[in-house]
Amino acid sequence: MKTITPPQISFLRVFAIMFIGFIFNTSFGMIPIDIGNKQETKNEKILSKEKKSEVETLIGHHFLNQYIHNDIDKNFENPLYSPNCDGTVDVTPEPVCSSDNIVGNYDANGDGHWRLLLNNSSNNTLQIINLPDDYSDGTFSFDPQPAGSNYYVELKWSSYGDPNNWVWQAEDYFEITNCGCSYPLNGDFTDGSCWGQVDDWNGGKQYCDNGEKFGYLGEDNNSDAGQSMNQIISLSNFTGTCSFDLDFQVKTCCHGDARISFQYLDSGGSVISQDYIDVPAGTSWHSENLSLSTAPNNAVDLRILLENTNYGHYDATGESTLVKFDNFCITESCSNEVIPPTNPTCNNNSFLWDNNITVNDCTINSNSGVLCSGCGQTQYTIPGPYPAEFDNAVYITISEAISWDGYCGRSNTGDQPNEKWRVVFKKNGSVVHTSSYTQDGIDTGVESDDWVGSLDGQFYLPNGTDEIIIAHYDDSQYGDNAGTGNSVYPSSICMEYESGCAALPAPSDWDFTCDDHKKVDIYADGTNSCDDNPDSEVNIPNSANVYKTVAEVVYKGTDPGECISVYDQNNNKYDLGKTYTSNNGSYVFSGILPSGNYSYIYTNAQTNGGDCGSNFGLQSLTVYAYRNITESVSSTGTFTSASGYNNIVTFDIPIHTDNGSRDIDVLLPISELSTDGRYLTVNASASGATGSETIFGPDPALSSCCINLVTVTVPNVPGSANNMHIEVDTRNGQYPGDNSLD
Repeated sequence: MKTITPPQISFLRVFAIMFIGFIFNTSFGMIPIDIGNKQETKNEKILSKEKKSEVETLIGHHFLNQYIHNDIDKNFENPLYSPNCDGTVDVTPEPVCSSDNIVGNYDANGDGHWRLLLNNSSNNTLQIINLPDDYSDGTFSFDPQPAGSNYYVELKWSSYGDPNNWVWQAEDYFEITNCGCSYPLNGDFTDGSCWGQVDDWNGGKQYCDNGEKFGYLGEDNNSDAGQSMNQIISLSNFTGTCSFDLDFQVKTCCHGDARISFQYLDSGGSVISQDYIDVPAGTSWHSENLSLSTAPNNAVDLRILLENTNYGHYDATGESTLVKFDNFCITESCSNEVIPPTNPTCNNNSFLWDNNITVNDCTINSNSGVLCSGCGQTQYTIPGPYPAEFDNAVYITISEAISWDGYCGRSNTGDQPNEKWRVVFKKNGSVVHTSSYTQDGIDTGVESDDWVGSLDGQFYLPNGTDEIIIAHYDDSQYGDNAGTGNSVYPSSICMEYESGCAALPAPSDWDFTCDDHKKVDIYADGTNSCDDNPDSEVNIPNSANVYKTVAEVVYKGTDPGECISVYDQNNNKYDLGKTYTSNNGSYVFSGILPSGNYSYIYTNAQTNGGDCGSNFGLQSLTVYAYRNITESVSSTGTFTSASGYNNIVTFDIPIHTDNGSRDIDVLLPISELSTDGRYLTVNASASGATGSETIFGPDPALSSCCINLVTVTVPNVPGSANNMHIEVDTRNGQYPGDNSLD
């Protein structure tokens, strides 16, 4: 038996691009340390046993002398060297801020193991950094620690023969202070009596534990019921833009998780805005940093509030979490100036539009101006020239949009909702894409502020764009026209882009004899009205012997552009170029995929946000798998295009001659089939031998719409026949016995 596979034929109601081929199984077409290594000579590393013993003995005496020196004076200047110059350590800069890491430099000279230790004034080791063996130098960094004096970093060494005997080499003492605290709140809580009120910590008490003092909030038992669980801090008067950074240490004990809220209060004690941190139960001492949202200019107090596991206020009926604080530092930063917007940060291969906003005291200048209902404009066009890639199919991502507003006196104007805009893309006067709005993230109560973010993900413009418009929220043409928007400056837009059409080579006909040991299998899938994910997917069984793969996609009624994309099982993307357009609005895309083993191929609708279904949008995906086989099979295939509606379409396919008669299968992928039950008959004939097959729409096994793989068997074809004549009949009232099937 031989098989002919025609190409798909395009019909308005029953559409197929007929891909005709002739084969046995025929188919048709579609904690950080920087280390520097020290150089050392061979003589420095090789010592006799006697010499090495002598060196170790001397080192031991030097260590003893250095320890005696440290007992006398712990405040000598850095860097400090061990007496035998085997290492140095230097904390810099000094003093260290309690919010900063403890950093510095070290130098380790000699064979063996090395480490750095951070110790407090009680000689307790807080943190250890293990250094590279033997010779090294570089920088070190320890975690932030509470304010205090007589901290020190030690450099220690141990030999390979006695690795657990760590010997002192060098040390550096330093002080940790609260730097730049606008509201220090007693800082380290060292003043006042235990369990008593302390200055500037009026809502809580001072807590004592093993001789150390901390501030705390909470009711640690019923006897404290009724104790205030919040700390009120009176802020200095300010106008304009103010922000607050909080640095502190915190721990919890002992009855549950805690939420610590930081609330801005107005003069009446009402909450204006707030931020918070969550501290799980049993959390040990650790450092926290919180940058509060910008304070509105009517804020007069900052309240630190303890809340319970469910984040509701504690009452005085039972035990609750005790939260301890230490080294509490609040830094205030205020400005009455109008601050220019953030500079754009575009990636490579981006198109940048910049409004070039400049600020000189209260004078604002820009290329395109401000947008608002009362500003004289609610939209403007981004001027060209645009990248050449925008002329045709293109993928675009708005990776960064910056929205800004600012002017003198803005902080006193009250709420300003809907300071936002969107980007509209047009081609030949028609809108082809509209982005989401920028977020209304420009703060109220400040002289100036901006919002920086991306808009949507990547989108595809099949025919490119020749006009890009920025439209305000109140714009009557492209906005919501609600009349509730406020003034805003689009500051800059970064548009990443890549060509949307890197089309793969189009397929060509095939002609395999029995001696070639090759065949082409055809697999297809339609759509389920875009209800599947992906919209169309074709599995390729037994793909190990497939040496070439062709993919073909059909659209109807809406043109997706010059390219569409298919994807493999690893989500690699392949672009198929447009290879056929019918008079009735059908579009075929096909291409030869790169060499590889594909277990399945899929595609999604790429028009009008994703359309697929009977007579509109994505219709089908067909895959042609070229296989190496051991059988002797004669196979021909022709990539051709034919379309019809209520008529007869005919074409011929060449076939191989043979020594005797044979059966031939003709396989036709027919796409764009309607789902209303109308018939389509395929007749095939060669030298008097005939075959026929009638279908009534798409094959349900290939999704609800819109393709059918029609096989017509023509038996006893004479061996001398070299041509197969194909006839596709879709005329009204021609189905035998039932004229209603038209």
